[in-house]
Amino acid sequence: MASTYVNDLRLEEMANGENSGTWGTKTNVNLELIGEALGYGTRAIANASTDNITIADGTADADRAMYLVLTGGGQACTVTLLPNTSSKVWIMKNSTSFTLTFTQGSGANAIIAAGQTKIIATDGAGSGAVVHELGALTLNGDVTSAGTFKPLGDTAAADLAALGYTSVLGAIVTGQGSTNDVTLVNDADGTVLGIPTGTTNVDIVGDVTAANFQPDGDTAAGDTAALGYTSVLGAILTGQGSTNDVTLVNDADGTVLGIPTGTTNVDIVGDVTAANFQPDGDTAAGDTAALGYTSVLGAILTGQGSTNDVTLVNDADATVLGIPTGTTNVTIAGALTLGTDLTVPNGGTGASTYAANGILYGAGTSAIAATAVGNDGQVLTSGGSGVAPGWEDAGGGGAWNLIGTIVASNDASLTITGLDSTYDTFCIAFSDILMIEDNRQAQLQLGTSSGIVTSGYKYNISVTSADSYEGASSASAGAINLSNNIGNATGEGFGGLIYLAQPGDATQYPKVGGTTVTNSNSGLPYGGFVMGILAAVTAVDRVLFKCSSGNVSTGRMTVWGISHT
Repeated sequence: MASTYVNDLRLEEMANGENSGTWGTKTNVNLELIGEALGYGTRAIANASTDNITIADGTADADRAMYLVLTGGGQACTVTLLPNTSSKVWIMKNSTSFTLTFTQGSGANAIIAAGQTKIIATDGAGSGAVVHELGALTLNGDVTSAGTFKPLGDTAAADLAALGYTSVLGAIVTGQGSTNDVTLVNDADGTVLGIPTGTTNVDIVGDVTAANFQPDGDTAAGDTAALGYTSVLGAILTGQGSTNDVTLVNDADGTVLGIPTGTTNVDIVGDVTAANFQPDGDTAAGDTAALGYTSVLGAILTGQGSTNDVTLVNDADATVLGIPTGTTNVTIAGALTLGTDLTVPNGGTGASTYAANGILYGAGTSAIAATAVGNDGQVLTSGGSGVAPGWEDAGGGGAWNLIGTIVASNDASLTITGLDSTYDTFCIAFSDILMIEDNRQAQLQLGTSSGIVTSGYKYNISVTSADSYEGASSASAGAINLSNNIGNATGEGFGGLIYLAQPGDATQYPKVGGTTVTNSNSGLPYGGFVMGILAAVTAVDRVLFKCSSGNVSTGRMTVWGISHT
């Protein structure tokens, strides 16, 4: 009869009379495997939804180890413990980043979350096998841990002393005592904090220090000393004393500020300093010295003295300014230096400085003004009645006037507006254009104040390269193609000058013509002529540049209006 391996550790069980002369060797192997079953091993879990841990028959195998560290993985995995007739205890540590579910048959499974360690056991019941996990554990001594202690379940109302966790409440400490449900004590067994039995109060024996203390309830009229909060009043400090309801004292126990009992007054013993002091009520005729405010008068300073109602003094206690008692006069003891410039109606210029090399001009009763400094060669021109003069370029023939310029930064398109009937001809320059996608066409569209026109274009391209000549045309297109086969590698790209004629007078079809230069996707230079029209009488006020597919990575488009005079 041949050896079998039907025991829980899959040790070799030899038949009578078998393996003559090798029983010692085989017995030693079995003893080593028993030691292995009580030891430590590691096992890499497959990056798959299922995997097997199978105890090998009669040979060394890490899966047999009692303490088994599981690594690898890559997703949540169901691990089958085989054979399903083996009843065994494991201490499983899940060192993967995913949840592992352990099964042996159709019975209950055990689940070990990433980073957790559990004691599990299989019953070896075959197809209906169950995987058990260690439940409640009663210990008579202390529990110490080099790592963290992580409870996974909620506490219960009847717990005498318990530490729990829920995803809503987080860590939970509860208990039952005749005085407190929970008591924190220091190393000298002195009470630091207590939660009186059956209440939601917290009694703190010593001082409380905190980076931030945030009460979330209102105080009450009967509170002897309380700090509270409401969404309307904000932080609230209240109390009850024979002299004051609230008193602030310094470190020497001297009173700094007091709110007399039952009043809304504040008595300050020393000086008051503040970055900003904002009174919100008017002063009264009987005030001996007061600072107030009204929406009409603004800040109000008043008082009563035998010489002055109000006196301003300097650091040497010498009078600077006084308002004689009962008068509206102001007496200034020293020289008067104006903080603002004297206005034109009062004989001044209304200004203290002017731009260097600017030209002064009058502004009625307003301050005399000065022009900005012009550029070399500019001339001073009048803007007409009511408009300040300014510097402009001297008139000349064929001037190019900038309409707009735009720099691409991974944009779907580049658009410049502001074209009108002032100019019959515009020049559109493209420089350093690079596209996101390779082998694409550069395209131009025209538009009005209603938007970009996307149909009705006709164009013809004649292109030569280093080794060929080609052309392209369309009698009905959604845009005017400016060039084909544009590359997007380093050194490749697109550039050119395109002229737009009759764009804004709405009497002829807008016409486009010009030259382009391209580094193609094959690395060859392309250059040629393009001509096209928008086959509709259109008052063009904008141009749009785009790629046939993908975005414009970098480059610039600039538009000038060309003057005939």
